[in-house]
Amino acid sequence: MKILVIAQSEGKATEAEKILNAVDSSLKIKKVHLGAKSVPRHFEAVVIYLTTNNEANFIKDEIQRYGEAPIKAFMSKTAPLYPDAASKKSQAFLA
Repeated sequence: MKILVIAQSEGKATEAEKILNAVDSSLKIKKVHLGAKSVPRHFEAVVIYLTTNNEANFIKDEIQRYGEAPIKAFMSKTAPLYPDAASKKSQAFLA
């Protein structure tokens, strides 16, 4: 499965990649973050990785860009879960 990870920074995107690979090492993960020079295409799921809920404000353009993805999830490092996940037709869970 090809997954696109969206995060505020490259370091946080890499952190999310490690978490997902620990669950399933067969996943093919592409990453997008603020300042990224390329925009990945051809993926089956999107995971938005937040270490705080405020980070969603910084990456809202990326979240909207991939709003039509078939599977979307908001993965948070700390509670509470992202409160607006349902309004974006997504699920929220803790890493």
